[in-house]
Amino acid sequence: MMRVCIRLMRGNRQRRRDEFLFLIHGDDEAEAALTPDERRAVVGEHIAYAAMLRERGAYVLGEALAGRESAAVVRPGEKPFVTDGPFAETKEAVGGFYVVDCASREEALELAGQVPPSPGAAVEVLTIAELLNLECKGQAEACPQVDGMGVRLQPDSGVRG
Repeated sequence: MMRVCIRLMRGNRQRRRDEFLFLIHGDDEAEAALTPDERRAVVGEHIAYAAMLRERGAYVLGEALAGRESAAVVRPGEKPFVTDGPFAETKEAVGGFYVVDCASREEALELAGQVPPSPGAAVEVLTIAELLNLECKGQAEACPQVDGMGVRLQPDSGVRG
């Protein structure tokens, strides 16, 4: 039996530490009620926050997301089922995200606590899994070949972290 580790790559960037996803939830209706000046202030705070993350060497990625009207839910399968809009019927929606590279969960929680506030803001902190181990019974040819999709197959060294 052969064991293969798949390491997800972002360009040429290797992970240095643990990566975390900050999903920023907010109140759509309250955010829509902000004045243009209040919106600019929130955006300015996020620009400053991203700059602080870069200075600390923690910034990987961050983006605002389009509104709920552009969202869709896809249930995969033989015949995928698509519905418009987010899954949950709630005022709260995911409005953006950051991916950060942190030395520990504690550092990630500290940084999440510094995300600029906006109406109804809550930051969900999720650890991004680094490796997916697959066991292949037989030859290497039996393993999924997904190299062309930005995934690199690496032989398992047997070392566990």
